[in-house]
Amino acid sequence: MIKHAAISSATGPRTAAFAGGGRGTRGVTLVELLVVIAIIATLVGILLPAVQSARESARRTQCLSRMRQVALALHAYHGARGRFPEGMIDAINDISTGYRICWMHHLLPFMEEEPLYKQIKPQMDALLPNSFGMQRVEGRNTVVGELVCPSNPGGVRTSTPAGDGAGTQGFFGNYVLCAGSRAYGTKADSLAMNGMFYPKSRTRISQVRDGLSHTLMVGELIVVPRDAGDTAACAYWGGMDYRGSYYNSLHGGALFTTLNPPNSSVPDYLWEACANYPAGSALPKTPCGGCTDPSRNNVGGRSMHRGGMNVGMGDASVRFVDEQIDAAVWQGLGTRDGGEPSGEW
Repeated sequence: MIKHAAISSATGPRTAAFAGGGRGTRGVTLVELLVVIAIIATLVGILLPAVQSARESARRTQCLSRMRQVALALHAYHGARGRFPEGMIDAINDISTGYRICWMHHLLPFMEEEPLYKQIKPQMDALLPNSFGMQRVEGRNTVVGELVCPSNPGGVRTSTPAGDGAGTQGFFGNYVLCAGSRAYGTKADSLAMNGMFYPKSRTRISQVRDGLSHTLMVGELIVVPRDAGDTAACAYWGGMDYRGSYYNSLHGGALFTTLNPPNSSVPDYLWEACANYPAGSALPKTPCGGCTDPSRNNVGGRSMHRGGMNVGMGDASVRFVDEQIDAAVWQGLGTRDGGEPSGEW
């Protein structure tokens, strides 16, 4: 009993002191709170760019994967037909023999888009001259996900304002085929481009004498949002931006050239279609002075990937190309039989 009392006596004051210890505590001061907030803000400032960079890296990788599917589909088409599809049916700005069909429509069966292909095939077979053709075909607004870069600003575009008929342009995509290293030029010039795909081209592998691994087949462009791309600074059918337009490929918007390096500050120019846009973001657009100079008719490769763009080569390999690539090397990659040394790039 005495021992027990001693223990109680020894522990009692400590318990009492602990119970009354709340009288000696204090709250968090304003200075301490601000310090904590500053630390959190610093951590967010450090981590956010890293997260954004990781996300963009993932988008770029996904873009490469989608581009590879396009390249493989092109080879599947060649295996089935003995040649690659035409870059587009019409000559640039000429609908005398076709009606705005381009390579994309022919590839649909080889990209697991058979239902869409069957839906538009009757219109493709009709080949009505001087017709709006594909701009009126049912199914034109169907989005083909494999043709959309995840980094493209503004999301998927499938409509246009009044002008050529409200909403008639159909689905726009980011992946385009290489017509060569020159501007499209006049109607006649466009039929003699030096790339793998151009108006009325029917290129065979044997004709790519520079070698498939040294010749560009697929590239990117930026599809600008409707509200930015269709407010006319210089009007033609409402001043629409036709870059990436598959269902109205008449102006060359489903093709690109290596005349200028990737993400060039030299504006794109679509003759008679008014798309004069500078730099990598493609925004804002600037007046195009009447759209009457066919010698400037050219769409360059552009992307929202920092520092360059993704490309697909003739052998179906894909890679990222730096926008600082030597201009001569880039132009050489655009030709199918120019004999230019590609070097390291």
